[in-house]
Amino acid sequence: FPAGDGAPVTWLSSQPPAKSVHVPMFDSQFPARMDASVDGNSMVIKGVTREIPCERGIGVHARSELEFALPAGAQRFIALCGLDVETRGRGGVTARVLADGKELWKSPPMTAKDPALLVAVELGGAKTLTLLVDFGPDEDDSGDHWDWGWAAVVK
Repeated sequence: FPAGDGAPVTWLSSQPPAKSVHVPMFDSQFPARMDASVDGNSMVIKGVTREIPCERGIGVHARSELEFALPAGAQRFIALCGLDVETRGRGGVTARVLADGKELWKSPPMTAKDPALLVAVELGGAKTLTLLVDFGPDEDDSGDHWDWGWAAVVK
């Protein structure tokens, strides 16, 4: 993480992931994008009362897996996440956060109509952090543009 050992917050988008996989339903590849939606636009997630822009974070498409090596002293992972408004109401996913392979958080099935979710999980001395996004109940990848907004590791 380039922020240095003394930095209390490290943006995940400031480090390339150790592993980045997108498994498309068909032939279209959607690589993860740092500080942008998966389509390369500004990340914007539906909030409860208004849309929430996210200047930092990672945009992905279902089915995706991102794995990051955690810096020494990492205590917590935080993010504001949801389907990007660029989908115009399409899409449905389930997202998960794992530390050293152990599931720490799982979203309910999410659609573009659902407001953003706040994720804040203790890492418990883990060495790796994995962010997974899968198809929702529709078992389709149409519009599955997920944003891990403001994704950060806190010491």
